[in-house]
Amino acid sequence: MAGLGLYDHIGGGFFRYTVDPDWLIPHFEKMLYDNAQLARVYLHAAQVLKQPAYRDTALRTLDFMLSEMRDAPSGAFITSLSAIDAQGREGGVYLWDKAALQKMLAPAEFKLIAKFWRLERPADLELGYLPLHHTVPSRAERQRLDAIYAKLKIARAKRGLPKDDKLLAGLNGLALMALSEGALSDARLRPAAKQVRDFLVEKLLAPQGLLKGVAQGKTLGLADLEDYAYVSAGLAA
Repeated sequence: MAGLGLYDHIGGGFFRYTVDPDWLIPHFEKMLYDNAQLARVYLHAAQVLKQPAYRDTALRTLDFMLSEMRDAPSGAFITSLSAIDAQGREGGVYLWDKAALQKMLAPAEFKLIAKFWRLERPADLELGYLPLHHTVPSRAERQRLDAIYAKLKIARAKRGLPKDDKLLAGLNGLALMALSEGALSDARLRPAAKQVRDFLVEKLLAPQGLLKGVAQGKTLGLADLEDYAYVSAGLAA
C-alpha cells in the first residue's frame, strides 16, 4: 500500500482508495480518518512484525497530517483534501508531465525517478505520471529519492487544492489516538497530540454533551455514538 499508487510519494499520506485491483491508480481524495487509522496500523505492524520501515511510513503519514491537514489556530485536523484541483481537474495536483520533469530535474535525478516511475511507458492518466515505486528502492536510492521529492514538493505547492475544513470530533479522536501512539516512538508529536486533546475538551465538550464539530466558526450540533467512541479512545490514548 505504501509503495504503489495508494500512497503520495511526494507529499506523504494515503489517498482514499485505488480504482484498479493492482493498487496503481488512486482516487485522489485524502481523508483524515484513513490517514489516522493507517498510521496506527503501520505503528502496530512495525512492532509485531519487527519492521522499522513500517514505523517510518507511520511517522511520514503523521507528518503529512500535521503539514497538510492541520488547522493552525486550533491545532485540530480538517476532514479531507479534494481529489479535484483548483482548475477542476481530477488528480491535477499529483500528476507530472515528463517534459516538465526533465526541465526541472538534473539528468541523474530524472534518470532515477524514470527507473521507479517507469517513465519509458505511456502515462496511465491524461494529465501525466503518478509517482509510485514499481520496484523497491535501496536505502541509498531512498535517500536520493527523498531529496528529489523535496524539490518536487516545493514545485507542487504552487498548485491549488480545495479542502473540506470542518473540524469533526470523531475524526479528531482518531487523530489523537494516532498522534499519542506515534509519540511513543517520536516525542516531537506530543505537543500536537496535546493541542488536539485541548481542542476536544475545551471546544467540543459542552454542558449538554459532546458536540459534533465546528465548521466556519459555528458548532454542528450534538455528537453521535461514533463520535463519543472515537473521542473517548483518543482521550484514553
